[in-house]
Amino acid sequence: MRWATHRLVLSRVLPLTEFRFPAAFLQGLMKGVVEPDAIPDYVYVTVRRRRRSYTKAVPARQHGGIDRNLVRYYTYLALYLYRRGDLYRAGRALGRAIHYVQDGVLRRTKWLVLDVHEKLEEEVDRLSESSLNELIGTCTRSELRIEASNKPREILCYAIKGTYDTLKWFVEELKRDIDKASVMKRVQRDKLLKTLIGCSLALIGLGTLAVLPYISIPLFIAALATAYYTPQSYWEAFKAGLMKIEPPRYETAM
Repeated sequence: MRWATHRLVLSRVLPLTEFRFPAAFLQGLMKGVVEPDAIPDYVYVTVRRRRRSYTKAVPARQHGGIDRNLVRYYTYLALYLYRRGDLYRAGRALGRAIHYVQDGVLRRTKWLVLDVHEKLEEEVDRLSESSLNELIGTCTRSELRIEASNKPREILCYAIKGTYDTLKWFVEELKRDIDKASVMKRVQRDKLLKTLIGCSLALIGLGTLAVLPYISIPLFIAALATAYYTPQSYWEAFKAGLMKIEPPRYETAM
C-alpha cells in the first residue's frame, strides 16, 4: 500500500474505537503506520550452503502473510510504553504493528516471470479512494478470517478488519485492571523455575558427558532451550509496563 492508503485506512477506522487518545499518541501512530517501509525490522535466518551454514539478518516479511511475532511484540510494546507515559513512542509502536497487519494481507503475485505486486498495490490504492467507507461498514462487522489475498477488494477488507481488531484489542487491554504485584510474583516464580530446570539439565549433562555423551548433548540443548524460553508471565509483565522483552531471532527498530 501507499503511505497515504495506510494512513487513510487507519484514520477512518480509528473513530470506531470510541476512545479518546492523546495527541502525542496519535502523532506517533500516524508515523508508525508507515515507518517499517523506511526503517525495517530484521529477522535472523539460517542459510545452508553445501556443507556449511550461517545466520544472517534479513528484512522482516511484510507481504504474503502477517508476521504474528512482530505484531505481538509491537502491540505489547505499545502498551508497555503507554503505561509508562511515553505516549509518542507508544503510538509509533502500535502503528508499526498495524502496518504489518495491513501489508501482510497482500499476497505477492507473479504472472509468468513478472512480479505484478506493484500493479496489485495500485489497484488497492484506487479502491480505497472509491469504496473505503462502504467496506468499513461491512468488514468491521463481519467475522472474517484474515489471510493473504491477491484480490484488491479482499485485501482492503482484510486490512480494514485487521486494523479494527488491533485497535479494539489495544483499547480493551488499556481499560483492563492489572494486579501488578500478582504479575511480578508469577514472573519471579517462573524465573526461578527456569533457573532450576536449566541448571539441573546442564549439571546432569556434565555428569554424563564422559560415559554417555549421546545423552548429555540433548540435555545441553534442552538447557539452552530453557534459557531462551519466554514464559507467558513475562509477556503479561511486558503488557503491564513492568518489564521489556525482545522477540527471539529479531532485531527490532524499537
